[in-house]
Amino acid sequence: MNRQIVSLEKEILRESKAVDERLCRDLHLSIVSNELTVPTLDADPYLSDNTQELCLEGDQAHYLKFIQKLYPLKLFNVHRISLECIDNKNKHFEVFMKDSFPMRVNECLIMTDLEYNRRISYYFDPIIRINQRVQRKMTLSGFNVGERQLKRLIISYRHVKEFGLRFCELSLQTVPDFSYSLKATQIESIDFEGSEGIFEGDNEGNPDGFQNLMIGLATSPEQKLKLTRIKLTFCSIELNMAQAICEESGFDRVNIEC
Repeated sequence: MNRQIVSLEKEILRESKAVDERLCRDLHLSIVSNELTVPTLDADPYLSDNTQELCLEGDQAHYLKFIQKLYPLKLFNVHRISLECIDNKNKHFEVFMKDSFPMRVNECLIMTDLEYNRRISYYFDPIIRINQRVQRKMTLSGFNVGERQLKRLIISYRHVKEFGLRFCELSLQTVPDFSYSLKATQIESIDFEGSEGIFEGDNEGNPDGFQNLMIGLATSPEQKLKLTRIKLTFCSIELNMAQAICEESGFDRVNIEC
């Protein structure tokens, strides 16, 4: 009898998950397409059943309406989710990350409107809170990230293979100590495309911030073994300078893209 009850509970839970997923899909489709009938998944131009990618844009009213209607339902798992065109304080996205973010995504992109760097402080706690739900790749774009925030982001997302801070204003005045905090790190690739701050030179033209970061990452033996790629396209640093800093820090195996 007990086995039957447990089996029944599992079946109910399995069905509820499927119902939740269908509700989320139908809600998104009906709002975006502005249709009263329940459309099929194939009719959705924003969500592909094959790739399972979902993009929510903060400057589009129908996306904000979808987020509002979704609460408190949690979004179904997708391969990739993009939260784009976020301004300084968008309550809808803050609540979405807190209450409705999927339990599992392989890749996540959170991007500001890129008109200028937005302070990450308003979204920082929600971004940290969803860390274990992002499995493989995390990218933040267009944010102003301070020294303590930069260190905590790297630590919080040490389980992903690819970590990116693109077109961000980054600050790192001291050498961070990652000797204990990056144990079991899985980060193989770091993307700094278009970012500024740590690549600006001192009086002698040496980019102290980037050097501080690489020396800090080298304090973790696991990270020295794992890291194989750094992307520095559109950054104000020459390839030979970046290679010299990496080699001096012990990352002579790293492939640098400038």
